[in-house]
Amino acid sequence: MRLCKRDIAPFLHDPARAAGRTAFCVALLWTILSGIFTESAAQETGLRFFAEAYDETIYQRREGRNTVTMAQLYEGVRKPVPGVGIWDSYVKIRYGSDANKDFWNNRGEVMLGTRLRFFEKVYLALYGEYVRGEYIAYDQEAMPYAPSYEDWRGGLIFWHGWDPGGWAPGGALPFTAWSETYADINYLEKDDQNIIGYIESKLGLQLLRLHKTRLDLYGVVYAYYDRNADFWNNHAAAAPGIRFTPWSDLDLNFRVEYLWGTYYQRSGRYENPYERNYQDLRIGFFFWYGWGD
Repeated sequence: MRLCKRDIAPFLHDPARAAGRTAFCVALLWTILSGIFTESAAQETGLRFFAEAYDETIYQRREGRNTVTMAQLYEGVRKPVPGVGIWDSYVKIRYGSDANKDFWNNRGEVMLGTRLRFFEKVYLALYGEYVRGEYIAYDQEAMPYAPSYEDWRGGLIFWHGWDPGGWAPGGALPFTAWSETYADINYLEKDDQNIIGYIESKLGLQLLRLHKTRLDLYGVVYAYYDRNADFWNNHAAAAPGIRFTPWSDLDLNFRVEYLWGTYYQRSGRYENPYERNYQDLRIGFFFWYGWGD
């Protein structure tokens, strides 16, 4: 995917901007270090520390045989709010890169954020983040933005999974059914104050489980929609897939999917260079791990 070119002025190095970025990073570091409580102080305030790490690397045949990586790390404090849910305040670092050097995939971001989760069995959370970012690899002629940017983001996140075979202590019979649904809706101020919605829903069968190693077959539906009618945010796809999890405690898995998709008939800021209907082969590596309650 490549955006249509726009007339832009060349972006020169700005010492003041660089100094501002340095000061911001120092302030974030001070915030993290100053937030380290003693055990007794943490018990008195009800705060608990948590961290989350996530990485996904996906090969996409249709995107010029591109391989895209996105990794992020959260670190913060968590406080129960009686009668409401769980409130997190955190620092998040996100890094993205790809083989084709498309600018939208090649950037680093540092965020200060907060989120409020409402339920225990179903993940439903509101979040808000202040973002400082930097594009780290791009074609200057095709680059419509300044290399450094800031953003305000917020939204609602939903996830629910049903997996009785995964809860079995030692193993499970073949063809044990499971399902997962993830959805979010996000506001991005930098993206012309866009609102973007996304949903991903899987229904699968556990084909094999040996201790903490499992093999799954599933069907998945993806759908995207946004207010600005950008073509890359306005399409849907369905795919059969196979997932291999070598060690379930780490939430580490490999997936292969073959997608059939279509773009919605909407006209937005950019012309869609692709045919309306498409097919794609995707091979992915996914990892998530969390520390703390």
